[in-house]
Amino acid sequence: MKTPDVEIEKICINCHSSFPAESNFSQTWICLADPVFEPFVDDLIERNDYSKCQNIVKTKQFPDNQEACDKFDPVEPEDVCEIDKELGERLFELSEQGGLNDDSFIIEVLNNQLKKMGQSDYPLEPYIKLLYSTNNDETLRGFEQISAAISQGNKPAIKVIMDYYKQLPPAITLVEVNWKLFVINKLNISFDKKELFACVVNELYKTESNNTTRQLISRLFKIMENK
Repeated sequence: MKTPDVEIEKICINCHSSFPAESNFSQTWICLADPVFEPFVDDLIERNDYSKCQNIVKTKQFPDNQEACDKFDPVEPEDVCEIDKELGERLFELSEQGGLNDDSFIIEVLNNQLKKMGQSDYPLEPYIKLLYSTNNDETLRGFEQISAAISQGNKPAIKVIMDYYKQLPPAITLVEVNWKLFVINKLNISFDKKELFACVVNELYKTESNNTTRQLISRLFKIMENK
């Protein structure tokens, strides 16, 4: 149960998306909700491997006390206090090995949280509500959080994004085209190709061909070719 008299300071280190900028002791952080890190999430979380994104980390890192942005997703007190058995055993193991410190503790808590995001019963409802918001920033935040769950193998999360994409109206403006490209690229990485193929065919059928939609149509045809 959340402790009612504890106020979470709105700084980046108190956000679910924060991650150490270095594999060892680090006083700077990166944001895993930043789309630029999406291709490297598995390397960072599962293998503690920064080799493929070192240059990006250097340009994106920030101090732990940096004021959080409007996508702030606070780590609630119960997220830290209610340690499950697996996490507790891992922390005990690190302690026995002399490897438990502030950074390793935070990394293990984040690893545990991400692992939970991959479970089929992980609660996606708050992020689905954001995804369908009329506020573009909230929609993006919901999409990023559900995408993080997809990256951890959460199959219901994939269906959420597919259902969302199917209900989008035909793209008319360049903004709508770019958003559809953003979403379909996530589905192309994660979704069953046969089911995606049917979705792509339907999208082509309802999309008017013109200079604005040309890039989207071209991408859809490439997805069909690589089915």
